[in-house]
Amino acid sequence: TRSYLSWIGTLLFSILFIFLVPLPVIVLIGMEHILHVLFCLIFIYMTFKKFNGCRFSNWVYLLTAALAVSFRYESMFLVGFTALSWLIIPGKRYIFFILALGIVIPITCFGVYSMYHGGFFLPNSLLVKGPDSYHSVSQFIISSLKKIYDGGLIYSLMFVPCVYFFIFPIGREKSLEK
Repeated sequence: TRSYLSWIGTLLFSILFIFLVPLPVIVLIGMEHILHVLFCLIFIYMTFKKFNGCRFSNWVYLLTAALAVSFRYESMFLVGFTALSWLIIPGKRYIFFILALGIVIPITCFGVYSMYHGGFFLPNSLLVKGPDSYHSVSQFIISSLKKIYDGGLIYSLMFVPCVYFFIFPIGREKSLEK
């Protein structure tokens, strides 16, 4: 592979990155964003490798998806759309169920733990973001779907898969890694 920066450019970029981005501060004040980004990137890399035929344990894939979702629930969309994309690949549909478990397990574990201690199933940070008061998962899902439909976000959600299948048509024989 071709390197875009010389070793001096890479060193300079790394030093600037260390001093200009407050990663130690973000980590020390307890922000989970760094772990969220890390596990999302690992999940995307593993998905790319698995799509190109690299064999590794499905348990590792499940664990990576579950950790990404457990750090921030926003990863549920990344893992969910990836799971749906595995449904269209013949012989690989079982990966959909592996990734669905990667979404369900951390959310259920947190919900059961929270309810056992007198809280709600969903984290309070999710419950207070909306104008409505959600006391159940079904109310949250129905209200979220209504907001997606009413706000026109449904068109954006349909646009992304359409672009993906336009760029990477089904049955393409060439590998994505070149």
